[in-house]
Parts: sequence; structure tokens; C-alpha cells
Amino acid sequence: MILFDTPMKHYFKYKSLKGDSFKYFVKMLVESKMYASDFKKLNDPMEGAFLSDEESRNYLQSQKNGMKIISMMEKKAGEIPYNMLMWSHYSDEHRGCCLEFHFQDEEDKERVHQVKYVKELKPNDVNSVEGVLSRKFIDWKYEQEVRHLGFQELVPIIIDKIFLGMRIDDIYNEGDCTNENFYRELIARLCPNVEIVKMHAEDFEGHHIDTLKE
Repeated sequence: MILFDTPMKHYFKYKSLKGDSFKYFVKMLVESKMYASDFKKLNDPMEGAFLSDEESRNYLQSQKNGMKIISMMEKKAGEIPYNMLMWSHYSDEHRGCCLEFHFQDEEDKERVHQVKYVKELKPNDVNSVEGVLSRKFIDWKYEQEVRHLGFQELVPIIIDKIFLGMRIDDIYNEGDCTNENFYRELIARLCPNVEIVKMHAEDFEGHHIDTLKE
């Protein structure tokens, strides 16, 4: 019998490096753990909404309590993070970074769910908390999101690459003391095995996200 290994799935996580986000970025490099947010703190005010009868509603509401989410994009073979809107909305208008990573523990690999984008909510169309929290309105389709759903606040990960935004030097750039050089040195010291890649305008040529089709 020939056994084939399941290909390791890698993910993209777009991040700002401004303010408290820088602190969490350094903490993640040091601890190799990614922060999972309470679903109530995500930026979609309709997060976790559903329509159901009273019995199902009580059950699903109780299951949602304490549930935490890591929002990310699944990497396709040979792909780089070229989603222009994600860089703009979540990586400080291309001044931040994007992490390429995979999960360290087998249990966490099983907790990843594809987000389903819908035009409307229908009564009793989901029967699990995973179904509720992996569904969003079609307006968010450009994010091409997958989600890690669990109860841990810090989830063990392995960082493979860090992509620096193409405008990372817009804020501060004086001779050799550039943001790019600072982050390259910081990452090299804390995570010497991580590959560092600087994004450029040409990396986005020929790529677009179709948000008009369901």
C-alpha cells in the first residue's frame, strides 16, 4: 500500500505594524503563537448573526460564547499575497506586512473552515456554531476568508515567510535607517529561519478579485 502525505496548508495573515499591532507582532515572533480574537470584536457588525427557532437559537447562542477566531486566507500553490484590498484595509495601506504561516498542531489544522458568502440569511439554514461563524454577507467576498475556530486565545503557529508592504518606508526613511532594514534585522534576530520578502507594485499586476459573482 502506498501512502500519500496530505499537502501542508499554508495561510496568509495581513497585519498592521502601527501602534499596539507592533507589540503583538513582536510577541508573535517571540512566542510563535497567533492571537485569536473574540468574534464580537471583529469589524463586521453582523458577525455571528443567524435566523432560527427559539430552541436552536438558545443552543447556538450558548455555543458562541467564548468562541475565538483567526481570520486568514488560504495560500494556493506558488501564490504570493497579491490581494490589493487586504493590504489596504488590514496592513495599514501597504505599510504593514503579511505573514505566511501554517499551524503547528494537528488539532488546529482541523479547526479551519471555509467562509461561505451569502446574499441573505435564511431561517434554520445552519445547525452548528461553526456554520454560524463561518458565514458572512457577500459584501466581504473580496477577503476570500478561511477561519480557525476554537477557544484558545493564543494558537501555536510556524511562520514561513513575512512579506513587507511596498510602502513600508513611507513613514520613515533616512539613509540606511529605513523601516525595511529595521524589520529585516528584527525578524532575522527573532526568527532567523523566516524568509523575508518585500512587495513591489509589479507583484499586483494582472491580479484582481471578482466580488460581483456569488
